[in-house]
Amino acid sequence: MEKLIKTCIISCLILLAILPQATGQTSTIRGFIFDNESDEAMVLAHVYLENTTLGAITDKDGYYSIGKIPAGTYTLISQSLGYLKQEISVEISAGEIISKNIHLEKSKVQLDAAIISGTAMERRSRVQLSQIRLTPSQIYKIPTMGISADLAQYVQILPGVISSGDQGGQLYIRGGSPVQNLVLMDGIPLYNPFHSMGMFSVFDTDMISNANISTGGYPAKYGGRISSVMDVSLKDGNKNRLGGKIALGTMSANLALEGPLRFSKKAEPITFLLSGKYSFIDKTGEYLNPKLKEQNLPFSFYDFIAKLSYKGKSGSKISTTGFHFNDKVKLSEDQLYEWSNYGIGLQAVILPPASAGLIRTELNFSNYSMNLSESFNNKRYSEVEDIKVGMEFMNHFANHELRMGVQVLGVHTDYYNENTFGYSLDEKTNTTDLGAFLSIQLNYPKLLIHPGFRLNYFASLGRIFPEPRIGLKWLLNDKIRLKAGGGFYSQNLVSGKSDRDVVNFFTGFLMDPSNIANDTGQKQLPHRLQTSWQGILGFEWDPSTYIMINIEGFYKYFPQLISLNSNKRFTGEINHWDMPGVFYKDFITETGNAYGIEGLVQYERKRTYFWMAYSYSISNRFDGLQYFHPHYDRRHNLNLVGSYLFGKNLNWKVLARWNFGSGFPFTPTNAIYEKLRLNANSSWDMLIENGLIGINFGAYNSARLPNYHRLDISLKYIHHYSEQNSLEAVFSISNLYNRENLFYFSREDYKRINQLPLLPSGGIIWRF
Repeated sequence: MEKLIKTCIISCLILLAILPQATGQTSTIRGFIFDNESDEAMVLAHVYLENTTLGAITDKDGYYSIGKIPAGTYTLISQSLGYLKQEISVEISAGEIISKNIHLEKSKVQLDAAIISGTAMERRSRVQLSQIRLTPSQIYKIPTMGISADLAQYVQILPGVISSGDQGGQLYIRGGSPVQNLVLMDGIPLYNPFHSMGMFSVFDTDMISNANISTGGYPAKYGGRISSVMDVSLKDGNKNRLGGKIALGTMSANLALEGPLRFSKKAEPITFLLSGKYSFIDKTGEYLNPKLKEQNLPFSFYDFIAKLSYKGKSGSKISTTGFHFNDKVKLSEDQLYEWSNYGIGLQAVILPPASAGLIRTELNFSNYSMNLSESFNNKRYSEVEDIKVGMEFMNHFANHELRMGVQVLGVHTDYYNENTFGYSLDEKTNTTDLGAFLSIQLNYPKLLIHPGFRLNYFASLGRIFPEPRIGLKWLLNDKIRLKAGGGFYSQNLVSGKSDRDVVNFFTGFLMDPSNIANDTGQKQLPHRLQTSWQGILGFEWDPSTYIMINIEGFYKYFPQLISLNSNKRFTGEINHWDMPGVFYKDFITETGNAYGIEGLVQYERKRTYFWMAYSYSISNRFDGLQYFHPHYDRRHNLNLVGSYLFGKNLNWKVLARWNFGSGFPFTPTNAIYEKLRLNANSSWDMLIENGLIGINFGAYNSARLPNYHRLDISLKYIHHYSEQNSLEAVFSISNLYNRENLFYFSREDYKRINQLPLLPSGGIIWRF
């Protein structure tokens, strides 16, 4: 394996060295585009050579590269929505590589469609299977719960994303469970990016530069998960002035600060970014709605993020990101659930002077732990600690792009849990996963091809897993594009929570679990990984400058899924060799599939914004004994989102979101009976004493809960004292018509538990 990794690295370096020469006598212009005021990287800015077809779109670091340029004099034009167009005259010699960093100035006049949308341009130059790139301005187009819109709330309106509930809800993406979703913050893996209430993330929206969300078919650079990817990049901090915000709401408070640290007038400054959030909804919930006094919202959390960045004059950058998140849920007087996540990461973006390429490196550490304490001393604990090292090379040749890299992930997990039968699982693991990837974005006039290949080595298993990936897009014309693709995905991480648990805050994580029951019988498992095959087919249509339509159909096949065995009743195989492994193994394997169709319509013009996302999907599982639909299997899911600006200075904004979801599966109760405690050694007298409550269940998940729907609205007013100084007031109502949406039904107490009732919230934000 060591030889394989060395070969991959050497191949990358050789290709990087020879590709710039492969362009012959043509030349390259490359560089970064920044915001003139803050010096932040401009994502999805459009840069091109006037009167030619040569151009590019900036990536998450604001980097662009235009290749295959004949010698001559050109006008380099750069533009982005909301910024003034900039023109630069450049003279290029044969075989030359020119670096041009550009700073764009914000436009004080709102232009309707004069500036080409970077998102539309990216759709024409990238395959983008099941992918959406978000910026804070897009996230703020949805109604808020609390002070401001949150990434957790925005993700729930995306096609293919299902939330299992308003309280403690988890996100399920295209039939995959939460443990199958990869979440990165500046390259650092986050094992739980959403707080227990399910409506707030650990991110401060104002501190996000961009978020790239892939619900399937993601490229070869991402590994270790089999369902989806959320790659969040934070801002670097304002290079030119001190700024920030103070926000106070009915549910939480938020403080953020950014600015430069100057140690010398000649040297470039170091920028800093600080953000802190604190929730007190556990104290204010009952005042917002008296019903919550009975239902109780026992949630509280705090988040802290810090970032330091240094950017050289060439555009090369080094930064470090640190964070600490904490979440507490008081489930009852006897139960307290708490999780904590902290970590630090070092990232570097290097622009080699004699190459048209770019190098990204990272070194990260994180620790995530959770604990459920109960008065009767049932211990539930989980910890996952990891160190990640990675290097990525990117190079442009002609109109094409090459990416390759290596990643090393070392993980320690510690897990302890007891099930309802009193049997415990105590497992500690130390594993190392190695990955190498290669992908090429080939851009032809009418065809975009994005093949990729990832090679994973799991040291604990002693085997290599190849993962092919492919993406295709056919440009029928300027408005209509067909796309297809998919690939194979594997992961070593397993959740210590059964997918059959509808409500279970405690999850936990393990790497490479042992003692697994095989769903297909007594034969040996081929491996101890979770795997999936994904296929996607769709089309994009831009009827006008203001409308974007995306339709996708998908199919996922899960050859092997590993879940905690909630049916374990015995310990050890020696005394129970004649029984199915499902009764004494710690984990169980399942197979399954998920398929469906999704549609997205987006309209934006002047004051009006509209979004409609609809999904129809089916999820199936087989555990060796029965076929069933998992508890998050939702047939229909519809989200309608709209916003409108009004007022003399357009400083008023009204926003609304309506969500409809068909009912989740559940296991019905056939009968409730008196369960007699008959035992040969018992002194219990059945003639004078009451028995226990016995429940006779129907077929597993054979019935459906009622449909879910909810309307949220927000009203915002912004007063600008100056270009950088403003005060924003927000008032919101969630579940406006007070729909009683069923969360679950407690059979023992014969009590209905509803999701959130009508809930007003609001606050003020001072930005400076």
